[in-house]
Amino acid sequence: MASRAAAAAPPALTEESVKLLFLDLDGVICCNYHGELEADKLALVGKIVEETGCWVVLSTDWRRQPHLRARAEETLSGFGVTCIGVTPQYPMYARGRPKEILAWMAEYNGPIAAWCALDDRDLVLEEGGAPAFINHFVLTEFATGLTEPLAQRVIVRLVSRVSLPNPHSIPEIDKDGMVLPIGRPNTMQELDYNLLTEVVATTLDVCRKHYGSVPAIPELMQFSQQALENLGVQGDLKEREADFTKIVDMMLHGQDASGSRF
Repeated sequence: MASRAAAAAPPALTEESVKLLFLDLDGVICCNYHGELEADKLALVGKIVEETGCWVVLSTDWRRQPHLRARAEETLSGFGVTCIGVTPQYPMYARGRPKEILAWMAEYNGPIAAWCALDDRDLVLEEGGAPAFINHFVLTEFATGLTEPLAQRVIVRLVSRVSLPNPHSIPEIDKDGMVLPIGRPNTMQELDYNLLTEVVATTLDVCRKHYGSVPAIPELMQFSQQALENLGVQGDLKEREADFTKIVDMMLHGQDASGSRF
């Protein structure tokens, strides 16, 4: 097994804050049993990089085999994706991928503005996953992998995160697992569209995890209203009903309320 030093984070790439995507492959880009990296899903990773300016770090088990890592990096580069490194290799079956990702960030010497892990393993439930990965993680399913709605959720997580002074910093989290952003708005009208999208995405995650399904729009709006009240946002979410409906359509169907693809 490769040493941890071989997977150490690189020195700061820039003095500016960076955005990082920790990328799994199996169940994300490779949703088959013959090792094919699928072009439609690779294109979505390229879209994430293009729209957010993020750098990619491989957290996939493919990084454990030099020839697989090389093939992954070469294939991704063909879609405009640059891999800047790999996470350290802890025991393969320890279910500790979150610890590997956090260790990589701890060794990175520059400021990190935002980060997100994309994986078909529920990293929040693995060792080291909570609370650090709440709102820093998008879960895929092996059968379908990365889809347009999931790619949009990654983009939202990367563009709406507050700047963190160092990778050890974890935003304050309330009793329901919601991140309390710095300088949060006081009213619904002051609520930033990206933050509203983040709240809706988290509410959908909670509903899927606890109820096994997505409720109807009125009930989903009630849950989101409660989440926003927990954040100290005053007012009625119905004031932003058009935005809310558009966001839900994007998250669930990959299109806005008018039917346009995002």
